[in-house]
Amino acid sequence: MGKGQSRPEKDVVFGLFLRWLRKEKLKINLGELAEKLKVDRSTISAWEIGQYVPSGRKLIEIGNALATAGH
Repeated sequence: MGKGQSRPEKDVVFGLFLRWLRKEKLKINLGELAEKLKVDRSTISAWEIGQYVPSGRKLIEIGNALATAGH
């Protein structure tokens, strides 16, 4: 994304929601979620700031990881 370009609103909303779920509801840190998803912490961070969104397959993995994180 070039300088001065804004991120699509849906990407930002997804990122804010992911961060809220991770921190407020599940009380897990970036590293814990990254480990569950087998990605770098920087990838989770990029999703959370809306830099980009994960693929459809990774979205399913995120849903599964978040569903089991509180157990």
